[in-house]
Amino acid sequence: MPSNNPVLRRAPFSTVQPGEMTEPMTLNGVILRTFFLFVLVVASAATTWTFLLNRPEALSGTILIGAIGGLGCALFTTFKPRTAPISGSIYCLFEGAVIGGITLYAEARYPGVAFQAVCLTFAVLFALLGLYSFRIIRVSQTFQSLIVSATIGIALVYGLNMLFSIFHMPLGFVSGSGTFGILFSLFVVIIAALNLILDFQFIEQGIENRAPKWAEWYAGFSLMVTLIWLYLEILRLLMKLARRR
Repeated sequence: MPSNNPVLRRAPFSTVQPGEMTEPMTLNGVILRTFFLFVLVVASAATTWTFLLNRPEALSGTILIGAIGGLGCALFTTFKPRTAPISGSIYCLFEGAVIGGITLYAEARYPGVAFQAVCLTFAVLFALLGLYSFRIIRVSQTFQSLIVSATIGIALVYGLNMLFSIFHMPLGFVSGSGTFGILFSLFVVIIAALNLILDFQFIEQGIENRAPKWAEWYAGFSLMVTLIWLYLEILRLLMKLARRR
């Protein structure tokens, strides 16, 4: 069953030829690769934060460069999953810059919001991991289809918002702090979180099918894509709520 995560939906694990692997993918391997990529994100975010404290005028440019670079690396890794050890690492460095810039901006306007976003992101991650591990949540075809459809819908909304913003007509609820705007952000957070469930299941299948060792890097990369998305959406929601106080 393919994952809803756009990265994992390419299903590189299912295309493995029996004779091409020497050592199989393991859970410990996935954890180690994911942790390494997480450290890259944190290091990049911290470096960017420090840099922007002294060069606040570079905030917009830093975020833009990080976003474009991250998108390019994500697409390249998606189509060339074997390059994940390198391209996935570069992706995390770019996205760390984005996180560092956005987090600094958010924290300057609403002190304490960044710490709340980090705590909530990890709380969601471990809560869903526990629910999946104990089989409290199971992935069915209907469940998967709903998450896929919702994710595509969110991507379309964000795409339209970017297009309309060029003509100075952004969709108000995407960044607005009104009731509908908050409900929209809450919905996006839920969908981003549910991507983790599908990713957990797909990684489990990769291990069961004895996917090759390089797939550990690809799995770690895909999890970081989801976690970064989840963190940024939680941060956006908290900023909207802070505006209403």
